[in-house]
Amino acid sequence: MPSSTSSSSKTEPVAKRARRGDDPVKGKPESTKQELLEDLRVMLKEQNHLFACGGTLPVGRAGKAEEPVDRGEKAEGIETNVPALANEPKAQHEPITIRWDVDDNGAADGQVATPCAKLNLPPVPRAGGETSLKRLIQHCQPATFGRGGKDVYDESYRRAGQMTPTAFCTTFDPYSAGIIDTVAQVLLPSVYDSTTHRGVRAELYKLNVYSAPSGKFKPHVDTPRSRGQFGSLVVCLPVEHEGGQLKVRHEGQETTFDWSTTHNNKDDPSHHAVAHWAAFYSDCEHEVIASP
Repeated sequence: MPSSTSSSSKTEPVAKRARRGDDPVKGKPESTKQELLEDLRVMLKEQNHLFACGGTLPVGRAGKAEEPVDRGEKAEGIETNVPALANEPKAQHEPITIRWDVDDNGAADGQVATPCAKLNLPPVPRAGGETSLKRLIQHCQPATFGRGGKDVYDESYRRAGQMTPTAFCTTFDPYSAGIIDTVAQVLLPSVYDSTTHRGVRAELYKLNVYSAPSGKFKPHVDTPRSRGQFGSLVVCLPVEHEGGQLKVRHEGQETTFDWSTTHNNKDDPSHHAVAHWAAFYSDCEHEVIASP
């Protein structure tokens, strides 16, 4: 669930990626496979407090060089059972661009019909950033969710907009940002040797937009999209917003990721120039709290 919001629309876009680990048992004898899986099961059981991790990433503004955001407050909004990531990258990410397919047959007079629209994040109001954000929201489809092997649409349970990777693309790269390496170190511990058992591949799954009023997703567990999926990565895009906290639960423990402008000092002009992210195991229950 990415979160980006403008002060006028109070919207939250969220980019979500499914994470897969390289198969640690492929090509090994059956007895060795069972030993590997059992060792991994025991290790994960012993480290069940490490069910989620997260961090922040400074993002530059298009056409303007910015100093990196002070990382001393990166743990704000993350409860103490989320491990501190000392090796998390501190480099500033380039401005994030989202492009998506549009049908402008109904474009207003004076506007040029185009097959593709673009949004730069963080948005620059005087450069049309807020208008582009509203346009993105308008082109989203109602978000569905999995239930009983089917995609279900029910606004009482989930109220959001979405785009699939076939309709949009983005310049955001979790690999170069160091996020994938961090996820592998924290959530995918080595059983035998790190070169074999720490491989993680992130696959872009959806762009989700939780808009005010009442954007939400009630408690749920993600539907596995493949045999190799072991968790989910959520990236909150750098847009000013309120509400939309992400709560993650596992075996009686809960942590809250609060990336809202209100929580992170609304008067700080650098806050909305920061992307946030969270990663957690596939069996974690999680929800997006209703936007105000």
